Amino acid sequence: MPRMFPMHRCRSKLLSGVFSLFLPVFMVACTQVSEESFARVNGRVVPQALYEFLLGVRERDYMQAMTNEADDADTRHAFSSKVGRDLLLTEVLSQEAERLGIAESEKFQLEMTMARKTLLAQLMVQQWMRSVEVSEQELRRSYEKAAPEALYRLAIAGFDTVEQAVATKAALETMPSAEMDELASLGFRESSWLQVQDIAPELRESLQATESANFISEPLLRGGKWQLAVLLERQVFAKPPFVEQKEILEAEWRQRYVDSEMDRLMRTAQIKLTTQAKALDIDDAWQD
Repeated sequence: MPRMFPMHRCRSKLLSGVFSLFLPVFMVACTQVSEESFARVNGRVVPQALYEFLLGVRERDYMQAMTNEADDADTRHAFSSKVGRDLLLTEVLSQEAERLGIAESEKFQLEMTMARKTLLAQLMVQQWMRSVEVSEQELRRSYEKAAPEALYRLAIAGFDTVEQAVATKAALETMPSAEMDELASLGFRESSWLQVQDIAPELRESLQATESANFISEPLLRGGKWQLAVLLERQVFAKPPFVEQKEILEAEWRQRYVDSEMDRLMRTAQIKLTTQAKALDIDDAWQD
């Protein structure tokens, strides 16, 4: 007896929620099914290509489920069989929804419109990803240029005026290696451990560049306050070998390209916002 393959959530929102139901009978007519067809349901063809598509969508979930189990012929057959049953169940339910007029409802039309636009956007991003060609030489340059990963623990304070911030910085420079208790008396709060991407861009570069254990930032205006940051502690980790980082670097390279293309399209698109949309504080760079 083949093992039953466990139910896994399908990535398609349109199909999730459908596959958790069970019907006692499938109304399937199997006469005159061509090689290009997977089945006929109430006289309607279910294409083989649709089954193969769903099989591919589920393949990743299947491989994750098999991490601690044997991927033998019986298990693979049970998985393929379940995908086929799910496809037929979806067809039966969708036909019933059409019979009841659900396909004509406003909600269905809106969801289909959004689903179509979302899918097209995803396919556009995938096409960009595939189009990026990056050489190993370029990846090695990125690897050599990248700083070792580090974690930072900071003490941060905000002041109403820049004069207050400057005076506090001057006072701190006379008391090297100040303890957190002393800093707290000046209004500083201790941060959690921060990765470099969690730190304000204006502070990030100078913090990475400094070798001093007594780093104090210049006053930065953020959120209506003049902020100072004091470095309490830094942990630097050895850079992993290039071979371990290569795949990550390539993914980052592709993502930067996709981000730049999306930004280009948004900036060149003729976007005119309504008063209601402008009230949402959408990025000024995308407004006319």
